[in-house]
Amino acid sequence: MRLIDVSRELFEGMPTYPGDPPFSSGPHSVLAENDPESCAISLLSLTSHTGTHLDAPAHFIPGGETVDHVPLEILCGPARVADLTNGSPDVSQEILAASGIQNIERLIIKTGSENAHLTLDAARYLKQNTRVRVVGIDSLSIEAQASPGHTVHKTLLGGDEPVYIIEGLDLSASQAGDYQLVCLPLKIRGLDGAPARVILVP
Repeated sequence: MRLIDVSRELFEGMPTYPGDPPFSSGPHSVLAENDPESCAISLLSLTSHTGTHLDAPAHFIPGGETVDHVPLEILCGPARVADLTNGSPDVSQEILAASGIQNIERLIIKTGSENAHLTLDAARYLKQNTRVRVVGIDSLSIEAQASPGHTVHKTLLGGDEPVYIIEGLDLSASQAGDYQLVCLPLKIRGLDGAPARVILVP
């Protein structure tokens, strides 16, 4: 079975969302050759939205579902990769409507840009005119960094049937087409999101 790992590597100095604390790692204990009782344990410092990660409704919706309650059967299953690398960084309703995504449940948007994002009309289109329940993107955020009020996130994550968001994907090795998506966020109790290992199966 061929697997395409679309998760980003975590390392010190990696890109993070502006204003978020950087990722760091260091030794908590070290493995010593002359000490048979020793072992290597690393201490990590990162936010719940570092690298490839899932946004749960609790990220922006008061009382919203936390990451440990997001159904894995929604995060895993048939998906479509839409290649928008030659288009505008503003992914609009018109662009999505032309991509033929009305009847899919999991949409992965390949943009080739860390600054690409959905417009508000595109988010509303996904909620109102498609069956999409998971949307992923290869940029740091699915929403423009200067967007006031976080309306794209709130539109997608709100309501009885939220559209779960995967951000920070590495889609450099994937092409447009249909895949099986596997997205497994860390099961951390009560959090607004979590880093995830995400793969595509052709």
